[in-house]
Amino acid sequence: MEEGQQLLAAVGAATSLVELDLSADGSLLDEETDICSYFTGLQRLTCLCLDSINGPHEKTDTPQLTKLTRLAELRIRGAWGIDDAAATAIARSLTQLTAL
Repeated sequence: MEEGQQLLAAVGAATSLVELDLSADGSLLDEETDICSYFTGLQRLTCLCLDSINGPHEKTDTPQLTKLTRLAELRIRGAWGIDDAAATAIARSLTQLTAL
């Protein structure tokens, strides 16, 4: 497991997190990693910020975000893994969102 994956596994194990900001200048992972799958256990998360460097990069990764049902704020900048269908699924599933 590479360093970025180890870090994300540790973050994913921090189940009391309510806010996670992974907008950064450097990439944590290679482009093939499904970054959102690391967050599915963070059921208390109310705010998640990602950028184009740290995903989601794959359309198969984005549906993982619909499991974070307490999210009130979701900020994803420039991630090419989100298309209209994924954005619609997120909006329908995350009924507590106040910022997208």
